[in-house]
Amino acid sequence: AMQGLGHSLTELNCSCNQLTALPAEIGRLSKLKVLHVVHNKLTSLPSSIGNCRSLVELHAGESLAEVVTGCSGPH
Repeated sequence: AMQGLGHSLTELNCSCNQLTALPAEIGRLSKLKVLHVVHNKLTSLPSSIGNCRSLVELHAGESLAEVVTGCSGPH
């Protein structure tokens, strides 16, 4: 589904979708700057999120607060 978007997508809003996981392919979104995943059922983020080098805003909500707090700053 994300094929072809990696070179242009800068903001992705996946909020309020009852998601239990994000696909590892999210790491292919090299231009992604803002990611919204609040109000889902996520308990972790895929390690590939580290490949999103342009990511400056992650809106994850309380369910992921521990995961996000444990992350070091931009790579």
